Amino acid sequence: MTDTPLLDVRGLSTDYTVKRQGKTVRVQAVKDVSFTLGKREVLGIVGESGCGKTSVGRSIVRLAKPHQGAVLFGGQDIFTAGREDLKKLRLKIRMVFQDPFASLNPRRSIGESIAETGDIHGLFKDRADRLRQVQQALANVGLDGSFASRYPHELSGGQRQRVGIARAILPAPDVVIADEAVSALDVSVQAQVLNLLADLRESMGLSMLFISHDLGVVGQISDRVAVMYMGRIVETAPTRDIVERPIHPYTR
Repeated sequence: MTDTPLLDVRGLSTDYTVKRQGKTVRVQAVKDVSFTLGKREVLGIVGESGCGKTSVGRSIVRLAKPHQGAVLFGGQDIFTAGREDLKKLRLKIRMVFQDPFASLNPRRSIGESIAETGDIHGLFKDRADRLRQVQQALANVGLDGSFASRYPHELSGGQRQRVGIARAILPAPDVVIADEAVSALDVSVQAQVLNLLADLRESMGLSMLFISHDLGVVGQISDRVAVMYMGRIVETAPTRDIVERPIHPYTR
C-alpha cells in the first residue's frame, strides 16, 4: 500500500425515490460517507441489511445516482466524468455481484458472458485472442477452459461466482468492488472464494472494496474495516482493532 489513495470517496450521499402510502418520498440510503482505498489494499465495509453499504458500491460506479459528494479515482472525479471517460473508468473499477445466477445471462454461454466487456471495449485483437483471454480468465479463477462452452444453469453456485469474478478481472482492473460476493454460498465454498480473492489481490495487485453483512468474513480478507449504520460510517480502523477493540457501540 502507498500513502496516496487510489480511490478517494468524499461526502457521498445517495437518495432513492420510493412510494409510501400513495405518496412519493425520498429515502437517504447513504449519508455523507467518506473513506479512502489504497493501492493493493482491501477495505471491508460491513453492516446489517439496509444500512446503505451496497448503495455505496453502486454509487461509486454510478449504477446508483449519487445525490452529492465526489469519488476520485487516480485524481479524476467519477461523478463529473463524461460518457467516454466513464466507460474507460469502468474498465478500471469492476463489480462482483451478490447473486451470480442473476448477474449472468442464462441465454449466453460462460465464454460469451466473460468476453462481453472485451467485445464492448474492443480489447481483443481477433477471435483467437478473444478465446485465449477468456480461457486465461477462467484459469485465473480455478476453472478449466472447457467451462467457456457451458451455460449458467450447468454450474454450481460457487462455480458461477468464480465466473463472475473472471468477468470482473478480464480487463485487468485496478479496483474490484465485491458486493456480498460470498453471502449466497455455502460456508465451505465461501472459504474457497475468499482464498481466491486473496490470491488474485496478490497476483494482480488489486485493490478491493469488500462489502458484507458478516464481520467474521470481512475480518478474514480486509486490511481495514469501515462499519456502516443507518447510511453512515460510524467507525473505521485496522481489522484487528475492529474485531478485538471496537469503540462504537454498534460495532460492539
